[in-house]
Amino acid sequence: MKDILIQSAKSSEVLELRHQVLRPHQNIGECAYGVDDLRETKHWKACNHKNEIIGIITLFPEQLDKNSTSQGYRIRGMAVSPQAQGLGVGALLLDHALKDRELSSEGYVWCNARNTAIGFYKKNGFKVFGEPFDIPGIGEHFIAKRLIKE
Repeated sequence: MKDILIQSAKSSEVLELRHQVLRPHQNIGECAYGVDDLRETKHWKACNHKNEIIGIITLFPEQLDKNSTSQGYRIRGMAVSPQAQGLGVGALLLDHALKDRELSSEGYVWCNARNTAIGFYKKNGFKVFGEPFDIPGIGEHFIAKRLIKE
């Protein structure tokens, strides 16, 4: 996708889109995660030619399976603005995040995927595990997981 720039972001830069797309029923302060400002947490933003943030992704170390010997990284707060959805912005963000030099290439990434995003994750190499579960006030989710190096 041309004219899209992916770059590191501060936690404060991801809150507005996180609120708008993922949690519009909450106040913006409730959209901050406890891990947002930890040193090992990474945020990226996708900006259009007007330097407007049109996509975000947050990634941090967290094991899905506590018995795993591979390093797990959790995706949280991934969102693309409504006008940019379906244009490949999410795939660009995901690809950029998975190429981060600090990630263990032997590891995996996982997320609680909204039911409406399952198609996106499957298209990007994730497998869906388990039964659907409800996150109160947000909706139905599934666990989605993939290896960093496919």
